[in-house]
Amino acid sequence: MRRYQFVSLLVVTAAVAFVAGLKVGEGRVAPSEALPATSSTDGAVCACELPAGMAQTVEAPQIPPVEGLPTLIEFGGDETDECRQMRQMIVALEPRLQGRVGVLILDTTVYPQQAAQFRLRMVPTQVLLDAEGEEVSRHEGVLSANELLAELRAAGAEVE
Repeated sequence: MRRYQFVSLLVVTAAVAFVAGLKVGEGRVAPSEALPATSSTDGAVCACELPAGMAQTVEAPQIPPVEGLPTLIEFGGDETDECRQMRQMIVALEPRLQGRVGVLILDTTVYPQQAAQFRLRMVPTQVLLDAEGEEVSRHEGVLSANELLAELRAAGAEVE
């Protein structure tokens, strides 16, 4: 292979790698647009992606978020449609769960230690804890709102 052929091949390979890298990072939120974790008085917590450098200094939310209530933990992220779908559905159900079930939505890229603690195999994963904080149910993947409410009732939560 001649020198100019080698250099041309190297340039083409670098260009393809660069374009592929752009495509992979397309769906990510820029650190300047990311939001910190928020919580409300009813025990619902959303641990969203944080700006670069803050993830190491911010403590993980308390699990369970509200003592004495069953807890729904949604482990997910922003990378997949399934995670976004589950997060939107849980946020839509939140008014029905308020005061009956503590809700915690964790981004596993921001809080990987919680994902490891609960031994997750995939996201999205929903974990249900009883009022004492013991795991009573787990589901991997997407659930419909009715399926999630049935899971919560089976775990002892008084939801309508």
